[in-house]
Amino acid sequence: MAVVNMNNELRRLKAREEQEIERILGRLSALVDAHGPALAAGVACAGRIDFILAKARLSEEMDGTSPAMSTEPLLDLKRSRHPLLTAPVPVDLHLGQDYHILIITGPNTGGKTVALKTAGLLTLMHQAGLHVPAAPGSRMGVFRRVFTDIGDEQSIEESLSSFSAHLENIRAIMAGADEHSLVLLDEVGGGTDPVEGAALAQAILEELGRRKVKTVATTHYSALRDFAMERSGVVVAGMGFDRLTFSPTYRLVIGRPGRSYALEMARRTGLDPALVERAREFLPAGQKEAAELMEKLEEELEKARAARGEAEEKLAAAARDAAAYERLLAEVKGRKKEILDKAREEAQAMVREARRETRAILTELRNSMKAQAAREREEALARARRALAGIEGMADLRVREDRPRLETVQDPQPGQEVFLPRWGQRAQILEVVDDTSVLVQVGSIRVNVRRDELETVSPPREEKAVRVEGGTPAAPDVVLHLDMRGMRAADALAEMEKYLDDALLAGLPKVYLIHGKGTGALRAAVQEELRRHPAV
Repeated sequence: MAVVNMNNELRRLKAREEQEIERILGRLSALVDAHGPALAAGVACAGRIDFILAKARLSEEMDGTSPAMSTEPLLDLKRSRHPLLTAPVPVDLHLGQDYHILIITGPNTGGKTVALKTAGLLTLMHQAGLHVPAAPGSRMGVFRRVFTDIGDEQSIEESLSSFSAHLENIRAIMAGADEHSLVLLDEVGGGTDPVEGAALAQAILEELGRRKVKTVATTHYSALRDFAMERSGVVVAGMGFDRLTFSPTYRLVIGRPGRSYALEMARRTGLDPALVERAREFLPAGQKEAAELMEKLEEELEKARAARGEAEEKLAAAARDAAAYERLLAEVKGRKKEILDKAREEAQAMVREARRETRAILTELRNSMKAQAAREREEALARARRALAGIEGMADLRVREDRPRLETVQDPQPGQEVFLPRWGQRAQILEVVDDTSVLVQVGSIRVNVRRDELETVSPPREEKAVRVEGGTPAAPDVVLHLDMRGMRAADALAEMEKYLDDALLAGLPKVYLIHGKGTGALRAAVQEELRRHPAV
């Protein structure tokens, strides 16, 4: 009895447990239901994001691109690939621009159906918003309907043969296809008598061409090759085949019909050669000659393709060499600027050093001139001139900024004011020595220079010459002030340093430097330089 009671208690507790579970689940369901719209929106967003990420992963895996959109229904695919094959051979597919019907011919297992399916799959992928496995530069339009008749759909239960199944598909296609449709027909007119099947295929393609329906069809019928040659808006293409290895290359060549190579493949597979030769005798009269002519044509095309490939390789090599040359030229130009900048810095350093030595010599000269007699003063001046000539020779190495060359003096006359580019100063002609040289005075220094170094002075300076009592006569072109307003700090400091050297050389005891107000940068730079100048 105790066991019965315990069993009843266990059942009662289990029932209570189930009731509690239902109560908790009901409570949770009510809480979820209160936020139902938000949760549904979240699930929809998560699904949308997952779909976008899936499209991105697919595009990355198949190296997809986004083709340019066209307002017209067309296909312009460059190096397109079947999205489901591991290592497909790229094919170029063009349809809807210069022609509306593309007929693909070639041997069995040559890739005709793969090219057909590539056109259809890439069209549907593009219209579904997916990237397509094709090279950049491809272009695609939008087709309102896509019709296909691919594969064998025979059915014993429905009493349909292969040919009957094809006819059912063709009937549906002819009923709904228009100029905005894409039609894909595999082995059009196949499954029945070759002559009647070819005739039916020509009638179907003719009607589709009249409606401007974009159509891709595969066939083995030679009659359809002739049909394509005789109709505008229809182009034949052939799948490549290597006659040396008797294996397909899977390359689509538009404008060149393909061959079935049935007899060659039969011999290759080991069929009795006598049977193959006997089969050739049963070929129609002109078909054998046409096959031989096409074989020669293919040989010439192979040679032309090989020559083109070699030319493209040479062109690519030339382009690589040109790019390498451009990189080397850019590197040389960069190095040239670097070398010139370094040379400019070194030359400027030499000029600064030469000027410091010049100031020291001038200071020594002035002290010597005050302590010695007139004859000794002349000897000191001669030594100074020789030292200055050596220093100026070093300073001539400085790198000057580009300036327009003035007009060369043609007929120098005594007393004429000229400009010496090598010295960077004005001078006065004292004497015409001969046909090649003249004696000029630069400041208080007289020196012989070549006539071709003389340039005209433009514009001439109007400042008056000054003299300082008890000192050496001032140079005719050294004035008591230097106006640096409007100059950049670097240019002003260089001009000031040259001016102070000229003033020292002319024996001026005092000069005026005008720097203006402005931002104060020039004033600060001038004052800092003057604090370091030994003659100030």
